[in-house]
Amino acid sequence: MEVRSAHEARIAATAAAALGRPLLLVSPRGGAASLGPAMFAAIVDAGRQIHPDTAGMIDCEDAEGDALLALRVGIGLVIYKGGAAVRGKLQAIAAAGGRAVVAERPDALVLHRETDAPAACRHWLATSRRPGAPPGAIA
Repeated sequence: MEVRSAHEARIAATAAAALGRPLLLVSPRGGAASLGPAMFAAIVDAGRQIHPDTAGMIDCEDAEGDALLALRVGIGLVIYKGGAAVRGKLQAIAAAGGRAVVAERPDALVLHRETDAPAACRHWLATSRRPGAPPGAIA
């Protein structure tokens, strides 16, 4: 689920908990620059308070500083679209802490666009094999 607020995270977490499904909360594109890693970590924590099986993934575009900060504040999955050499270094740092860095965004339901967000979450989670999981990432 793509979320921009703690309110949206709680809606998604409530649906995931009701269905017994893991939940991946994804920031908007460039979310590290617009929300900031610490704010996004707080959004993920709001979801995790309702549903412990909640993970966060933040989009850092090509900003390696944002990616490092995201890893530092505990975000488990980071999208970094910059060069492969820097991504490799970020992946090594992430792996040392049990985290991951990927280059591609997963498919995600953009929650703020939905008129009935709780129903949209339930449908997305019920019909997705691995809801929001990025290729090759642990979700």
